[in-house]
Amino acid sequence: MLPSREMNTTCLRCRRPLAEEERYCSGCGADRELELAIAAELDPAISSLQRWLLVCAALLLGLSALVWEHYRDQVSPAALWSMVGSSVISGLALGVLALLARRFPLPVAVIASALFFFNWAAQLIVDPVGAVAPGLGLALRIMFAIVLVGAILAGFKARALRRNAAERFPQATVHHPKRG
Repeated sequence: MLPSREMNTTCLRCRRPLAEEERYCSGCGADRELELAIAAELDPAISSLQRWLLVCAALLLGLSALVWEHYRDQVSPAALWSMVGSSVISGLALGVLALLARRFPLPVAVIASALFFFNWAAQLIVDPVGAVAPGLGLALRIMFAIVLVGAILAGFKARALRRNAAERFPQATVHHPKRG
């Protein structure tokens, strides 16, 4: 839940303090009203995306650690890395994306979607029946796909809000603070 205009005491773009009567940030020139509208659109979708990215990252890294621990005495390190390497790299990438989701919501949602769908496509090639078999794995994939689509749609809507505001009220989107 976002604060009301009166309760919003910091710029949503640069985090500088705002006086109650101040509409434009003295630091970056952002319009408080526009930023509140955009944040209201993006915040729920990005929060959900961040949680899912962190959960998926933790699952990938946790399962990789379990596989590593189970097989470390049975196979060579090179063979072991070939078993878990892609999952470790994917888990780390999803963790980094979760950290960047607030700053770059639309690009993160698009990149996460591409990783997700390429991974699922690879699983469909390797094991088509297992990749679409009913169960917890398929349910989680469907829920994650819905979150990704929601984040992408919210990102495009926020972009459209900024573009429409820039066209209709150019002074509201970029108000250069007086230097002096």
